Amino acid sequence: QTLDKVTERFLGSRRIGTTGRGIGPTYSDKINRMGIRVQDLFDESILRQKVEASLDQKNQILVKIYNRRAIDPGEVADGLLAHAERIRPYVVDVARVLNKGL
Repeated sequence: QTLDKVTERFLGSRRIGTTGRGIGPTYSDKINRMGIRVQDLFDESILRQKVEASLDQKNQILVKIYNRRAIDPGEVADGLLAHAERIRPYVVDVARVLNKGL
């Protein structure tokens, strides 16, 4: 979200009018194969690696282009891990559930 909002402010009158919720950067991560998947929340080492790789690139943009503070990858990973067990019961193989229901 931070990158989304900062980019919009930087563009000024040329901004595209995003919601500021980070949807664009999330899709960008998916296309660039850097995205964090729900299943990554359940493997701490993979999650930390992915967060660090993603923020390595984004922090360079934030610091060097937008003159903003870097985001701490450890804080982000810790925040995500705090929600992992709460959402675990809701993470299922949807294709299997739908096929079983048919």
